[in-house]
Amino acid sequence: LNPGVNVDKQLYLQAKGNGAVSFAKDAVHVKDTNDKTNKDALVTLKTTTNQEVAKPMSRKERQKERAKTSGSGWFDMPLGEMTEENKRDLQILRMRHVLDRKRHYRKMDKKHQPKYFQIGTLIEGATEFYSARLNRKDRKQTITEEIMGDSHHTDYYKRKYGEIQQAKTSGGKRYNKNKKAKR
Repeated sequence: LNPGVNVDKQLYLQAKGNGAVSFAKDAVHVKDTNDKTNKDALVTLKTTTNQEVAKPMSRKERQKERAKTSGSGWFDMPLGEMTEENKRDLQILRMRHVLDRKRHYRKMDKKHQPKYFQIGTLIEGATEFYSARLNRKDRKQTITEEIMGDSHHTDYYKRKYGEIQQAKTSGGKRYNKNKKAKR
């Protein structure tokens, strides 16, 4: 965070070594009390011409800045980096209705990947040590690894894959040859 203020040079009050505070000579102009043009102000700030003035951003620059986050309505979520792992995890989330056949999920947009997303790690509380804690060997880095490591679900996926392959290959040359061989 850069506030844009150099504390040593731009403040008009400076502390001396003995603890006393005095006006900075290059930042403050002390007016003469005999000057009758301004009776109220005895001390005024000097205007410096060498300070950098921030240029207003152009329209394209503002659009680029706005596109970096999702906006304040979504808590300024940053633009997600689309790696192969993230693509795979988002694809699994899109097809999550297949993973848990007893649950209904709302459809995700199949054509477009989300632009703004974050990936985090769930950290359970101290009260869940015995009830809902994952062992260290069960923890995985990605959703894909977590699903592939679950033996209960992989048996179901293998069985369903076999059923689909059998239905797809029925009626073909190899299927009919095998059927004749069994007779």
